[in-house]
Amino acid sequence: MEFYYDRNCESQFDELCELNLSPYFIRHSERAWGGGFVDMFLAPFFFRYADMRHGYLIELKYLKRGEDSPVRRESCVF
Repeated sequence: MEFYYDRNCESQFDELCELNLSPYFIRHSERAWGGGFVDMFLAPFFFRYADMRHGYLIELKYLKRGEDSPVRRESCVF
């Protein structure tokens, strides 16, 4: 999921917030992971959905308007 500043920024943020309503994951914010911290960790809710195989790590990046360029955006996406 890539987020760029545009007219749809608010709706993209809303979509990210809706992940909090998902019954499939347990959400963790600023969790220590691999020697650092991840912005959002979505752990599978194994007690209810035992067959789920994947969790997700979400890292958010912020670019100031003056620093925004296609090359800079590409360097933030991994």
